[in-house]
Amino acid sequence: MESAIKQISRSVYAVIGAEGSTNFGIVKGSDNSAALIDADIRRIDEIEEALKLTGCSKVSYLIDTHEHFDHTSGNFYFAQRDIPNRRKRGLRRCHAQRGRTGFRAHDEAGARALRALPRPLLDVA
Repeated sequence: MESAIKQISRSVYAVIGAEGSTNFGIVKGSDNSAALIDADIRRIDEIEEALKLTGCSKVSYLIDTHEHFDHTSGNFYFAQRDIPNRRKRGLRRCHAQRGRTGFRAHDEAGARALRALPRPLLDVA
């Protein structure tokens, strides 16, 4: 079984891993950027492909749901591309910019998903 992309709403996607692989999420912004939830470095090619298939042009934020390797191992990969992580230096930079990121979800389900994140990570309208 291969991974499957499940569209939850207009802007929220779940990528279901094959045979027990880590699942990850994509919240697509109104500018076609993404907030990527849980990045496993062992699946980086899959992550990049899922971003393309969901129409995301870039990753704007990386979000870890918890500290296990399979959810955080992609942090270094994305840090090298200056993508903020809610537990890393990028969040401090975001806070320094008054907490406003300009990231907006396409629909209410995406906005609810983003509102559930710790503030002031994202300023969702």
